[in-house]
Amino acid sequence: MAKSGSHRKSKRRRRPAVSLPRELHRAVRKARELLERKRYTEVRQLLEPLEQTYPDELYLLSTLAQAYHYLNDRRNYLRLVERVHKLEPDDPMNTLALGSAYQMEGRFALALRVFRRFLERWPEHEEANPVREQVQALEEEVLPIIAEAGFIGEEGIALAALHEESQVLMEQGQYTQARATVERLLAERPNFVSALNNLSQILFLSGEAQQAIATARRVLEIEPENLHALSNLTRYLYLTGQAEQAEQCANRLRLVEARTVDACIKKAEAFSYLGDDQAVLDAYHEAEGWIDKSSQAHLLCHLAGVAAARLGQQEQARQYWRQALELYPGFELAEQNLRDLSQPPGQRNGAWPFSLNMWLPKRTVDDLVTQLKVWKKGEDQALKQSCQRFFEQHPEVVALIPILLERGGPDSHEFVLQLASAARTPELLVALRDFALSQQGTDRARLKAVTLCSEEGLVDRGQVRMWMQGEWQEVILMGWEIHGEPEGQRYSPKAEQLMARGMECIRRLDVDEAERLFKQALELEPGNPSILNNLAAAYNLQGRAEESEQLIQQIHQQHPDYFFGRTNMATHYARTGKLVEAEELLRPLLAKKRLHMSELAALCGAEIELALARKNRKVARSWFEMLQQAYPDCPHLELLRARVQKPDWRQMLRRISE
Repeated sequence: MAKSGSHRKSKRRRRPAVSLPRELHRAVRKARELLERKRYTEVRQLLEPLEQTYPDELYLLSTLAQAYHYLNDRRNYLRLVERVHKLEPDDPMNTLALGSAYQMEGRFALALRVFRRFLERWPEHEEANPVREQVQALEEEVLPIIAEAGFIGEEGIALAALHEESQVLMEQGQYTQARATVERLLAERPNFVSALNNLSQILFLSGEAQQAIATARRVLEIEPENLHALSNLTRYLYLTGQAEQAEQCANRLRLVEARTVDACIKKAEAFSYLGDDQAVLDAYHEAEGWIDKSSQAHLLCHLAGVAAARLGQQEQARQYWRQALELYPGFELAEQNLRDLSQPPGQRNGAWPFSLNMWLPKRTVDDLVTQLKVWKKGEDQALKQSCQRFFEQHPEVVALIPILLERGGPDSHEFVLQLASAARTPELLVALRDFALSQQGTDRARLKAVTLCSEEGLVDRGQVRMWMQGEWQEVILMGWEIHGEPEGQRYSPKAEQLMARGMECIRRLDVDEAERLFKQALELEPGNPSILNNLAAAYNLQGRAEESEQLIQQIHQQHPDYFFGRTNMATHYARTGKLVEAEELLRPLLAKKRLHMSELAALCGAEIELALARKNRKVARSWFEMLQQAYPDCPHLELLRARVQKPDWRQMLRRISE
């Protein structure tokens, strides 16, 4: 193909920078300085947000377009050059830049059309002779190619340009215009399979899945081994919940030989949706040696990186993503995955091939937004009903939820977690539970998922085995509401005074006086479990362990549902080796939804003793850390800290030797 033109800078005088808004003037001036220093990615990061605010500001657009050009971001470069040309169509250099941009993107019929118009309008321009040479080279090479597709002569060039225009519009997300353009082409060539393939993609991206599937099947009736149609149909079927049919279509796709890099990309794309990692790598290897012959080869390298990472080949994955970034500097998916792989294990999402908008058609997301518009803050039931209506209208999304959690990436995880938090349907909660107990996603995302499941009763509170910080660990779920409100009247006024004085004595370690006061209170209220419990604590502090344990057993026998009686008895069982009995006593307490801070302290203390008895210091520390976070002023905290810490043998030896 004819040599692509380089980025052409306009020689006309630009609008003075001082006429720009101050914010934009400063940003563009800094961007021009960064361009001079070849820091193109920084120019992109600086100006892209401003493009949304100033979509028609030529100085900004031309500067950002230059950054895209040097970054080899051909699609965005073309998008901005088209916009600049629409804003200033009478500038010959803008017209030349547009022709060159089409040529760089492989849109040769469009490039030829633009260059011809340039010569018609500016035949005496200083660039006219080089453009005539370009036109001649394009004609010599384009005409035979389009003839193979059945496009002959000037009419053929016009139809080929129409085909390329529909592709550009589709890539830019202008689906309504793209559909109108491709339908004009199909009116002339009803069985042109490339146009039909484009139409099927436009339909699917517009949310018309069934029409997209029917159009892809129509292509396969014309060409049963059309690789692009097989790839598209595999994706459409899979994303609409028809996994078995998608797999059948994928099996046909495997048998078709890919003769171009773009065909290999289509194979890798379909298998990435299916999660067939080895097939993705096979597609990459099919294209090795001629990867640089496609403007979209960076996508193939990225998909290979995801497949390698999911197969445990982390270093190879890094190489594929770096290759993608060499072909397309600033390619966001490759950059995000590389950064993710460099995170500590607990902060990794796991490799993901596509962003959320590539899993869910825009119209599907728009339908969800429409459902949620009626919701007002505080109307949780209305929100739940809106989400449930959405699922009734889009059952394919329910089937897609586990896939989004497995390999959808951070934006997909957040989308599902927010949706599940609102809707809480059984299907969503089961998918969340499986995700929470898997190795996918960050520790934070999985903890959020398991908390939701715990609230709905799908996961028991207390100790759960989860993948945390890169290893399987026993994690404590705190699904309780912790409060410090007064616990209500437990004693008569006189007994209340005696108990308050006794507790003050305990704090001063005047244990004998505490015992006397507790016994006086007990005379007023014989058998009161709370008074008996405090008396048992006083015995223990006096070193009367046997009497304390006898009283604990008496309390539990007489008051089996008394919270502190249960925790004390469980502690006794743990220390005497009756671990099963201890666990059975504590299990009902874990199911409570609301705990007083003192109850939390007692429960954590009992669970710590049980964990230590099982020689599981990690679990004991987890209970301690949870208590420390929820109740930092707990009076027993330091005592419990000493229990969960590993013995410092060197310090102990020093003490012995002193």
